[in-house]
Amino acid sequence: MRGTKLGVPVALLCCALAGCGGVQAREDAASRAANRFEASLRAADVVRGCAALAPGTLDGLEQSAELPCARALPDVKLPPATPVRHIDV
Repeated sequence: MRGTKLGVPVALLCCALAGCGGVQAREDAASRAANRFEASLRAADVVRGCAALAPGTLDGLEQSAELPCARALPDVKLPPATPVRHIDV
């Protein structure tokens, strides 16, 4: 009986850690993240812009520029953002 009582909470925890929020929830989160990043660029807020980057993207930017993100991001010269058309999560 003890195994059954622990099984449900453990399964829920595993599901939460694995990102079982559903595709729509992940797509919405990705869209919000992109919008936050774009808004930070429009506001010239490099701290927020760097915070919005995925860890791998942040590392790649800093390595390629050989500068911290806050100094490298303004020099990237990204094209103007367009509306989100498709999200693949």
